[in-house]
Amino acid sequence: MARFTGAALAVGSLAFATLVTYALKTWADIDNPSSVYLLAVASVAFASGTMAAVATAIGSFVLYNFLFVEPKFSLAVAEAQSVLTLLLLLLVGVIVGRLTSLGRDRAAQAARREREARALFAITRALASSPSTEAALGAVVERLVAESEVDRAWIALGPTTVRERVVADSDPSSDPPVSSHHALLRRDPAEADARWVRIHAPSVARRPASASGEVLRVEMVAGEETFGSLYARRRERAGNPTIETSRLLSVAADQSAQALRRDRLARRALDVEVAERSDAAKSALLDLVSHELRTPLAAIRASAGSLADRSIKLTDGERHDVAEAIDVEVMRLNRLVENLLDMSRLQAGRVSPDIEVIPLRDAIESVLERFDRTLGGRRVETNVPDDVPPVLADATYLEQVIANLIENAARYTPREAPIHVTAASVGRGVDICVEDGGPGVSDEDMGRIFERFFRARGRGTGSGTGLGLALVKGLVETMNGSVSAARSGLGGLAIRVHLPAAEPPR
Repeated sequence: MARFTGAALAVGSLAFATLVTYALKTWADIDNPSSVYLLAVASVAFASGTMAAVATAIGSFVLYNFLFVEPKFSLAVAEAQSVLTLLLLLLVGVIVGRLTSLGRDRAAQAARREREARALFAITRALASSPSTEAALGAVVERLVAESEVDRAWIALGPTTVRERVVADSDPSSDPPVSSHHALLRRDPAEADARWVRIHAPSVARRPASASGEVLRVEMVAGEETFGSLYARRRERAGNPTIETSRLLSVAADQSAQALRRDRLARRALDVEVAERSDAAKSALLDLVSHELRTPLAAIRASAGSLADRSIKLTDGERHDVAEAIDVEVMRLNRLVENLLDMSRLQAGRVSPDIEVIPLRDAIESVLERFDRTLGGRRVETNVPDDVPPVLADATYLEQVIANLIENAARYTPREAPIHVTAASVGRGVDICVEDGGPGVSDEDMGRIFERFFRARGRGTGSGTGLGLALVKGLVETMNGSVSAARSGLGGLAIRVHLPAAEPPR
């Protein structure tokens, strides 16, 4: 079709140039208007290429000699000057045609490279910005259809062609075309000799062939792993695909394979991290059971044994002290079990707070009254100004948050270290700050103190489960609040809880 178009354009250009030359020679009395034919040669070269331009130059030579050079209507030449003119016309025509064709070819090549670069950029951006590679493969095949000579493209993943499954198709309304023959792109490791090889696929030999067109396949390989194949269909079967199409399909297959490999490595790394965290949680839980549960149980058993042993004579005051020690340890066990249960409910998403208006001073005083014996007589200073508004929170969760913060400060600080609980109005919320004068937490551990089972190093001589602050963070966030940690002005650790303030009554 392209040859007929070029021939028609050459004939039309020669006819038009002949008419213009005749008009110039007859009516304008121009002696040598042969340069008009150069315009015909240049236009044909620009539109149809070198071969058509050379043919037009030869046609110009013959027509000008036959129609306008004496003796007319003959290919003979009477004058030597006319011979020179004809030869120059032929030579200049060939040169002009060749130069114009080269410029046209280079412009077309630059346009193809620009189109290819734009397609590769779009494919790379789709693979890089998508949350998963499989989600981006649809954009990849659509871009291949838009920017290459293929009219359909699809990607099938699987270790072999028999086990492949289609995950992306530029035309999902119908099944991908199937044929027992297709062209496979063979590439060596150095990418120096990439060629299309037509092969027979035994796995589909008994299946019906697809509609007209040729199926191309590029293997998606990254490292030593095969992830699947990139398929494309061409309507025309005239020779191998163009270099640009081959390169675009090859790069798209390689980039998709690399992205799939990164996803697989990321999943493996995540699985390893989850397994390591699970092992760490199990170890922490075993340590919790072996130490935090066994210690109060041993104290309870010893105290109960003292009460049950009739050989030990106890006064009423001593018996009261022993009973009170048992009660303190039971409260400690109860707090530990409550923290474990609450943490499991938080992880399962089964925590639903009952938000109501709560005065902060009442909540703090209630916690200090209930935990007076657990604190062992330690003094906790509170400062809740009268202008601090009530907060929107769950009463039970708020008291548990305050109790955990005070218990954490008391557990990890010496008895003489101060503990302060303050509240202040900040913007549309209220900040509750529990700070201590203990040894504090290092900068390295500051960002991890809200993790489950994490216990900061060098935080006094106390021992804990590493659940208290993690539970505080979870409960506060369920109440639409936030929690942060910083160094205290008293020298130790300061935990700041921010909760939304209730609107004042009208």
